Amino acid sequence: MSNISILNKEKCRIFLLEKGDTLRQMYADAFKRAEYQLITPFSEKEELTDKLKNEYVDWCVLSLDSFRGLNLTEILENLFSSSNNSDLLISFINDKVDDNLLPILFESGIFCNFEKSYTIAPFEEQLSFLLKYVHLYKGDFTLISAEYIRSSLKRRKFYGSLLDFEDALQEVYPGNHLLLIKLCEAQCLNSKYGAAVSSLAQAEFIEPKSKPAADLLRKKYLKLMQEDNVAIANNILGIKDCLIIDPDTDIHHNVIENLSKLGISECQCFENGDLAYKYLETNIEPKLIIMEWKIPIISGVALIQRIRTKLGFNQCMIMIISSLIKKHDLSLLQEMGVDAVLEKPFDASQLAKELIGIIHHSLKPSEQRSLERKIRLFLANNKTGEAERMIAEYVNIPEISNGAKLQIRAEYEYSLNRFDDALNHGLEALKLCGKSVILLTLLGKCFLKIKDFKNASSAFKNAHELSPYNVDRMLTLISLYIEDGSLEKATEILQKVKTVDEKRQDVIEIECRLAIEKSETSSATKLFQMLDSLSGIVGMINNDAVSRIHSGKYEQGIKLYHQALKSLPEDSIEYCAIVNYNLGLAYARYGDLDQCLNTLIKINPPSTIKIHQKYLSLQEKVRTSINNGTKLEFQEMAVKKVESVPAEDKVTYTFEEIIKKFGIKKGLRCCYKIYYRSEDVMKL
Repeated sequence: MSNISILNKEKCRIFLLEKGDTLRQMYADAFKRAEYQLITPFSEKEELTDKLKNEYVDWCVLSLDSFRGLNLTEILENLFSSSNNSDLLISFINDKVDDNLLPILFESGIFCNFEKSYTIAPFEEQLSFLLKYVHLYKGDFTLISAEYIRSSLKRRKFYGSLLDFEDALQEVYPGNHLLLIKLCEAQCLNSKYGAAVSSLAQAEFIEPKSKPAADLLRKKYLKLMQEDNVAIANNILGIKDCLIIDPDTDIHHNVIENLSKLGISECQCFENGDLAYKYLETNIEPKLIIMEWKIPIISGVALIQRIRTKLGFNQCMIMIISSLIKKHDLSLLQEMGVDAVLEKPFDASQLAKELIGIIHHSLKPSEQRSLERKIRLFLANNKTGEAERMIAEYVNIPEISNGAKLQIRAEYEYSLNRFDDALNHGLEALKLCGKSVILLTLLGKCFLKIKDFKNASSAFKNAHELSPYNVDRMLTLISLYIEDGSLEKATEILQKVKTVDEKRQDVIEIECRLAIEKSETSSATKLFQMLDSLSGIVGMINNDAVSRIHSGKYEQGIKLYHQALKSLPEDSIEYCAIVNYNLGLAYARYGDLDQCLNTLIKINPPSTIKIHQKYLSLQEKVRTSINNGTKLEFQEMAVKKVESVPAEDKVTYTFEEIIKKFGIKKGLRCCYKIYYRSEDVMKL
């Protein structure tokens, strides 16, 4: 996001494109008078493009006259991609300020815009204005570009778009006092005076030197809100309660003291994850949780996953305060819904800045995040009609990227069991957006459904690399490794899972399954006894055995049934009967009726259990077939067909090729993906 080469006037290399000889020389002179030394002028865009491919350039300043009638967004993308400088800056010189064109250019990642001048003084004035902001923002080109967008939107009185833009900047720069002042003005221009008062209070708390600028805005917009000023200043964050989890009680006192200054008066403190979780189980969802990453009894990872999934607390904001966060933890934290990470030791200003940032992010969700949350909630509850209507609204929002729209469509198709369609949409989204944990996990699930275990494994491995400690995904990887026969790899990942949450029932189930696979009978028996219910593990074993038998691995499937029977506790009569019945059924399907009958008569299930009648029915059918010398017929379940996309519309997917590509992300190129054209701009 930041590149200080433009401040080094001796070394900054500038390419200048202008058709007119006189103007080209004038612009070059202006840069030289600003003490830039390495300026290369061009009259033809083709010559500049060729040079750009072979030479390292810091800044291209291009007259739009050279690109009339051409697709500027494509040209920009080609210029960015052909340069061997990933931090290349591109500026345009317009004949006049075109407020219809500028939004498109800044959306595509340009640095700044110069209004065309036919004398040197006005151009030098614009260059001086630019360099003033370069120094003010210490070479942060996103913030510099923001000044141009802000000026354009205010000039055209697009105040709604301005507020959207300032909110988007808050996501990239949480708690920046300069941007909070800018946000306040945008809120005032949209008559959101209460929010504006809060933004000013936050800016002044973070940086007391903001007071003169804040007072100017109060005088201009907020004269009638003196009482509100006092009330909001006493509760800057707008929330009252917080849960603090840290084994260090000194941290409790430190955080409570700082939170009280921000207006948070109700704090509950715990020294370990177990006590915190028990409290949360019996109380309402708090507004804010501040916690250490490494906590006793229940780990930080396990606690957050339980809070988000088991308790369903998805509205509360979570901040991690720790000196023990590793780089690979960050993706997992983001995936689990952690809002901010603050490194110990910290001061009051740092804590306030992060909290103000997550307040803006969490209490004012963007339209995109809000719709995505609603769509996923509808899909989870099988309300596909409501989800479809919401998706229709979602895809018509211009500021949402095509990649995000394709991903939502893929999730919708997956919920309808249209796995090929979901896969094609998901792979197209991957091409546009690059790797993301959620998307890779969805693709892995799609590959599993169509029995493409190689690509499923690859997708889950890639997601695992981005976020190595997601328990659900690690369990899926273990299952894939077991199915593949890679028991050492499965064991290795299992050990990592157990460091996160070894008491989870599905963790014990997968460990039991692995022990059965490795013929570790006594270990498997102990693990069976640790489970609250055996239904899940018995169903898992049966599905695994059936899958192997159907794929031609008959002996492996039969062996798995036998190992399970050896491992099940003797008092698990019903589950022993179920596994034994399925073993007999497998023999029968394979045509070994004698072995089937011998298996069934080994266990005589009591009439009180559900499977008793099935035992009697299968035994009777087998005896009849043996006596008559006939083959036992089985009624196969019909496979329901679902509509799919036409063959000509399908994507030929090469997952491994796509996965190697990465897209540029928000804020890496000036205001790219931060500023989007809004409805009112696009209609012009």
